Amino acid sequence: MVISALAGMPGVGKSALAVHWAHQVRELFPDGQLYVDLRGFTVGAASLRPVDALAQFLRALGVSAEQVPAGLDASVALYRSLLADRRMLILLDNAQSAEQVRPMLPGGGKNLVLITTRDRLSALIARDGAVRFTTGVLSSTEALELLEGVLGPERVAAELEAATELTELCGYLPLALRIVATALQDQPLMSISEYTERLRPNVLGGLVIHDDPHFAVRAAFDLSYTALPERARWLFRRLSLLPTHGFTTESAAVAADLDLVEAAEVLDLLVRAHLIEKQTPGRFTCHSLLRLYASAGK
Repeated sequence: MVISALAGMPGVGKSALAVHWAHQVRELFPDGQLYVDLRGFTVGAASLRPVDALAQFLRALGVSAEQVPAGLDASVALYRSLLADRRMLILLDNAQSAEQVRPMLPGGGKNLVLITTRDRLSALIARDGAVRFTTGVLSSTEALELLEGVLGPERVAAELEAATELTELCGYLPLALRIVATALQDQPLMSISEYTERLRPNVLGGLVIHDDPHFAVRAAFDLSYTALPERARWLFRRLSLLPTHGFTTESAAVAADLDLVEAAEVLDLLVRAHLIEKQTPGRFTCHSLLRLYASAGK
C-alpha cells in the first residue's frame, strides 16, 4: 500500500490535480477507484466523519445499506477486508487531519491512497509512512496558458501586457485565475485591460464569482485562517506590517511582540497550515494574496 499526501495553500488546485491524475492512471487500478470529499475545509459544511465516509465507501463496494455497520471499528474492519485482495485507488479529498483519514486507510494489499489537504499531515507521515508532495502556484507561462484555455489564445495575445499584469495580480494562484478568466468570459466585450484596472484597487474583493460567494479567494483563505489558534491568527495579521514578502523569525517576533521561541512555534503553525512558506531555516515568505488577506484583518 502506498499513501501519498498532496498538500498546499488554499486555492492552489490540489483537488483538481488529484482528480486529473486519478483519471489518467485509472487503468493501473483494475478494481476501480473510490472518491470522497472529506469537507475538511469547505465553506458552510461540517467536516465528514470517518464513519460516514466509510459508509459511502462500503455501499460503493457493494455492501447493502442494511449491512453497513453503525460503528466505526466494525466499518473499518469490513472495509479493510473488502480491499485486502483488490487493487484500487482511494482518493481522500480535502482532508482536515491525520485522525480523519486514518480509518480509511486499507490494511495493506496493492491499493494506493491519495490525500489532498491544507495540513501537513505530519502524524500520517511519521506513523503510517505517507509521502508528502507540496503543490505550488503556477509559473507565469502556465498562468497565461490557463487564461488562454478559457478565453482563447487570440484574446490573450491581443492584450498580452494586460493579461500578464492580471496573472501577477492573481499571484499565479489557480483559483484566482479561474475566477478572473470566468469573469472575462462572461463579459466578452470588456477588454482585459479594463477588467484589470477595475480589479487592481480591491483584488481580494474582486476575486469572487458573484452568483456563488462561496467560490471566492477570500472564502478559501477564511477556512484556513479561522482554523488557527488565536495567537497564530495574531501573528499572521502582524506579518502584513513587515515591509517585504520575505521575513525572518526575528522580524516576525518583533512585529508580534513575541520572544524568539514562541515566534518560532507559531510560525511553524502557519507553515503547517500553508499560510506561509519556509524558504530556509529561520526565513519565510508569504504569498501576495495571503499578505493582502492578512493586511485586511489587522
